[in-house]
Amino acid sequence: MEFQSLCPILPSRDLAETRAFYDAVGFQTEGVFPDFGYMILRRDGAELHFCQSADLTPADNSHGGYLRCPEVESLSNHLISLDIPTEGIPRFRSAHDTPWGMRETWWVDPSGNFIRAGAFPQDG
Repeated sequence: MEFQSLCPILPSRDLAETRAFYDAVGFQTEGVFPDFGYMILRRDGAELHFCQSADLTPADNSHGGYLRCPEVESLSNHLISLDIPTEGIPRFRSAHDTPWGMRETWWVDPSGNFIRAGAFPQDG
């Protein structure tokens, strides 16, 4: 048995707002299914699914995912160029070394989903 991939299904208080945010991050829209309140986005081998959750309070959202990304510095520099704030929602943190040995950057999208992206130094 072989696993191909695993994609998080994240809540979105507004699919259009979520789509615009992730378009800027570089994701492409694979499909939007308004009758079901569902959207699929992809960038390279990463895929994110979103389900409409109009009653979502972003500050109370505890959903997220981890993205393996060997080019953490490039991603971090791209996020910096988007002028995403470092506090509030949405927000991001630039590339940094973690105590567990990873080089990481992360962001919180407008719905409060937390996406951490990183690599071990030997991966980059």
